[in-house]
Amino acid sequence: MRHVNIKGNSKAALVCIAACASLLVYSVTGVAQTPKRINRAIELLQQGQPIYYTGSHSGTVGSFEQGKKDAQTWADYISYDMEAAPYDVAGLSAYMQGLAAGGPTRTGHKTPAVIVNVAVRGTDEATVRANSWMFEQVLATGVHGILLCHATTAGAVKAFVEAVRYPNREQGVGPGRLQEGRRGAHGAATASKIWGISDQEYLRRPTSGRSIRTARYCSASRSKTSLLSQMSMKS
Repeated sequence: MRHVNIKGNSKAALVCIAACASLLVYSVTGVAQTPKRINRAIELLQQGQPIYYTGSHSGTVGSFEQGKKDAQTWADYISYDMEAAPYDVAGLSAYMQGLAAGGPTRTGHKTPAVIVNVAVRGTDEATVRANSWMFEQVLATGVHGILLCHATTAGAVKAFVEAVRYPNREQGVGPGRLQEGRRGAHGAATASKIWGISDQEYLRRPTSGRSIRTARYCSASRSKTSLLSQMSMKS
């Protein structure tokens, strides 16, 4: 048998090839993964891993067929834009149903995580409260979070958190702090079906509503991955 002495970059390349080969074998013969959380993005962030998204700021095709196709996306979450694109809840609902029908994902989750950019500016408390009905309609489709764009005041963020939480969430509630959540319970019936859990379990999900919903800037000056890493990780 001939022995070859491999040094430097060649050795590193060989190790990389061997590692990739072992991953390929595992992907073919391994047992399907069992997700620890409904939301893949939160699962990775809690492990200290980066997360990657897909999506277009020109809008997502809101249809059952597109959702079914996107169910096998490579990304850790899907950014669904309704900030610059039309506010179409019916299309979003059909898309979420398509994701559920096309699942489970490659990681064993029922659907990819979906974060929706809603066309509400977080410039002040009054603006957010006046438009909070949009958050409720979007969450009822079964999405995993909302990104409040251009959140610039504490009052706006406070109003946003209260709008997306159910009244049974008590963390941070008290005089001079948060008021109780204002989200109505009726949307749980449709959202829970997308998540694959019961209405009661959906309503019990902890902290800021159901998943990632903390307000953050939506601007070119800050990366969305770093923003999501600062968000609530309780679902």
